[in-house]
Amino acid sequence: MIDGGEMDEARYRAALRGILDAHSGAALEKLRGLSRDLPEAARGLSILVHVPQDPEGMFDVAAHLDGPDLHALNKAVAAHRDLFGVRFESGVLVPDVPMFDPFDQAFDVNEVITRVALDWIAALWAAFGGLSRPIPVIAAGVDHHGPETPLRLA
Repeated sequence: MIDGGEMDEARYRAALRGILDAHSGAALEKLRGLSRDLPEAARGLSILVHVPQDPEGMFDVAAHLDGPDLHALNKAVAAHRDLFGVRFESGVLVPDVPMFDPFDQAFDVNEVITRVALDWIAALWAAFGGLSRPIPVIAAGVDHHGPETPLRLA
């Protein structure tokens, strides 16, 4: 586990972006699968950066469809929804992201995570090229992190 407490904000941003970039190929495959399996009833797509209440460095990036019967829509693309996630597997952090003491930080870790992840999502979407049919696509943070206005990707 990388100790993020030794990092300033600029070093953390660079390290986090490098980790996200290393997972771009897998995330692009998920977007391709989502596009292929996109239900006709889908009316929109939100790619959200989920950070926990405790700003320790954990987060997920997930795709959420909008339209009638959200459960059925999201179930249809369940295999493709998780674009990136930090997890503990057998006691090991995967991927190995910098972790912080949630009570002792020199900067707002969750805000930095959200903004760096949104920049990554924008680059990922540009490389992806778009869904199989035109629906509105946005990217945003949750719980008041990131810009007030979601990024409009399509």
